[in-house]
Amino acid sequence: MERTLLSLVGMILSFFCLGAVSIASAPVRPALADCPTMDMEYPDPFDEKVPLKFSVYVKGVDAQKKLKYSWFVSKGQVESGQGTASIVVEAKGPERQGLTATVVICGLPDECKNEVSATTAIAQSNVPSNRAPNKALLLTAR
Repeated sequence: MERTLLSLVGMILSFFCLGAVSIASAPVRPALADCPTMDMEYPDPFDEKVPLKFSVYVKGVDAQKKLKYSWFVSKGQVESGQGTASIVVEAKGPERQGLTATVVICGLPDECKNEVSATTAIAQSNVPSNRAPNKALLLTAR
């Protein structure tokens, strides 16, 4: 249910990212190779001493381009950073496990992917609590 709600909210925000389209002329479409890549980084959810911070890095976009970020979390709440490339999520104990953070980025080419998500791990009996920060897959926005 939570994942469906996040997907629906993401689709609605993606729609709002679209600019006005002129009926008189077709928009120029960049080649898929021109789409940026997105990388999301987040810490080990089992170490409660470390803030649960999610950061997205967009590569392949002009540094002068103003991007807008809208974050959604499946558990807890965004404590700080809404509207920026990094957020801190307020979540305690088991709420930190299996938590999905999704960001919708406005300002990317319309035909490119503008959303990326990452989900924290769920405890297993042999998972060490001193692991290095997790790094989500590099996703090519298309």
